[in-house]
Amino acid sequence: MKRKCTKLSVESMLTEFPDLRNKKVELYIDTINANDIENFLVDHHKKFRIIIYSIFSNSRNNDLYGQEKKAKNIYAMKFSNKENIRIYCKEYIIDGKKIVMICKSWKKTEGNNKKLNNTLKTIGDYDYEF
Repeated sequence: MKRKCTKLSVESMLTEFPDLRNKKVELYIDTINANDIENFLVDHHKKFRIIIYSIFSNSRNNDLYGQEKKAKNIYAMKFSNKENIRIYCKEYIIDGKKIVMICKSWKKTEGNNKKLNNTLKTIGDYDYEF
């Protein structure tokens, strides 16, 4: 069964970066975790804007948004404050367009523990309706 998602509007953020407006990138958010993730992103909107710029410009900054080593196509938005929260995303390429699916938040601990590895594998197995 495919999971449901909604498109996340970032148009207001892209007005600050006119060179990125025509990029073939779309952001979606998993509806099951949407409320928690959206509330977190509103509270951390400055860092989120920087991460969005990194995603749309395709400039990888692993301190902000980087691929997880043990999971295929899984990336983490890194909010390295005192809480050290990660928001895990799954990237797709569909018809030449990069789709970033925002899936789940996680409090990062040292190293990748077994529970996190299982979570990343589960996210990797998610299939969505676009």
